[in-house]
Amino acid sequence: MEEKLTIIRGDSPEIDITFTDAEEIPVDLTGKVVFFTVKKYNDINSDDDDDALISKKIETHTDPTNGKTQLNLSSEDTDINAGDYLYDLQLVSGLSVISTERNIIKIIEDITKRIT
Repeated sequence: MEEKLTIIRGDSPEIDITFTDAEEIPVDLTGKVVFFTVKKYNDINSDDDDDALISKKIETHTDPTNGKTQLNLSSEDTDINAGDYLYDLQLVSGLSVISTERNIIKIIEDITKRIT
């Protein structure tokens, strides 16, 4: 996954993610859960994920033995004000939690706003 994400407000992107270790060897995702969370800058220190603008739990992976999964965001997920926010990815297995990535997600204004 890119470090900085840019998404058009109201779009439904499917984002491919590959988890690798420090030596670029794929991490087996079998039995693991991936959490994707987006928060405003001023909410990142909140212990409560109810403050999240986007919160996704991925339990089914596209190619788990090769570390591949897909983050599917709906138009409802990305229907937030344009701006820069923070996101992170966590890989969870049992009691083990590893934050694998933390960076900026930029939501840009959509141009077409008509509904058919």
